[in-house]
Amino acid sequence: MQARVDWFYGRAGCGASASAKEFLAKHGFRPVRTLDARRARLGRMEAFRLLKQAVEIYVTRGRFTVYIHLRSHKPDADALARLVLGRTGRLRAPSMRCGTTFVIGFDEATYRNVLGMRDARAAAGMSPGAFPAA
Repeated sequence: MQARVDWFYGRAGCGASASAKEFLAKHGFRPVRTLDARRARLGRMEAFRLLKQAVEIYVTRGRFTVYIHLRSHKPDADALARLVLGRTGRLRAPSMRCGTTFVIGFDEATYRNVLGMRDARAAAGMSPGAFPAA
C-alpha cells in the first residue's frame, strides 16, 4: 500500500523544495494539500500546532537527518524550534506530513523510507553500497 502525502509546504525558488516536489511527482505522490511558504508563513506557534499531530519527525539539515519519536522522547520547545524553524523563525521548507510523520527538509532516502518505498538494491537483497555482478 502506498503512503499518502497529507500536506506539503514548499517555497518557490528553493532548491530543496523543487527536489522534493520533483521526487513526489516522479513517484506518483500528489499531496492532498499544498501550501506556498511565501504566502502561508507558518511561525513558531503554527508550526508547533502542526507538530502536535506528529508521532515521528525527521529533520534534514545538509547531509544529516535527525529522527525524533515524540512518544518516547520529548525534546524541549527550544530544542525542537532550533530543528524545525529557519533563521526567520518560520517553519522550514520543504516540509511534509504523511499520517503522523513529519519530514522537514529533503533527503531522498528519508522520503523513500517514510513513503514506504524500498530501494532497488535493498529489494534485490544487496547492501546499499553493493553493485550487481556483471
